[in-house]
Amino acid sequence: MISLPAEALESAVARVFPEVQAHHVPLGRSTSEELLWRELVACILGSQVRYESCLTALRHLGSHGLLNVPLSIKSPFLLERLIEQGLKYCSCKVSPPCPQYRFPRLRANHLRRTIENIYLQGNTLRRVLASADSEIQARDLLTAYAVGLGPKQASLFLRNTGFADNLAILDRHVLNYMAILGLLRKPISHIRSVAEYEEVEARLQDYALTFSISVGVLDTAIWVVMRVASEY
Repeated sequence: MISLPAEALESAVARVFPEVQAHHVPLGRSTSEELLWRELVACILGSQVRYESCLTALRHLGSHGLLNVPLSIKSPFLLERLIEQGLKYCSCKVSPPCPQYRFPRLRANHLRRTIENIYLQGNTLRRVLASADSEIQARDLLTAYAVGLGPKQASLFLRNTGFADNLAILDRHVLNYMAILGLLRKPISHIRSVAEYEEVEARLQDYALTFSISVGVLDTAIWVVMRVASEY
């Protein structure tokens, strides 16, 4: 529960802008296919999962050679089983400890079907994204090809890889901040549709204009402040 008034939160967010800008991923689109695939896997695994659990799962799959770019796979169903087993038995050694990865079978299935949609069709992530004429279209394409990826995780992928800068990552911290600041008609705990996502995103984009910064800098600063504020 956040007890700070709206003005204090807004001021704290503004003070974080310089630090966020210093570490912000610039638009460049020079990321290799290997890193694009790894980032996409991370975003698929990260949906509805604690960050530390997702990171542990990603490292575990990487250490077992299950994050190689699947340009040529003879048995995608075997890979699916190996990923499922890897997700079942990876352990998260953080404090406080996080539980076992929540969706091993579901996410392994999502990854196998994503491989089939992209690589087994003779395509690559780079070519898919290069065909987009806008950030919104890139997100739409990504969610069409990547199974289990919604607009929030797709926006995260595009931001982390330098393909977008003005798409919002509307997690619970950002939604809570927007509710406190009166940027929403009513509080939202989760977004139910792409249309609703785009409506809320547009409100955050308009708010970003008042600071003359990108949404990428704004929602990252909000996330930092709200995560710290929620601990007090």
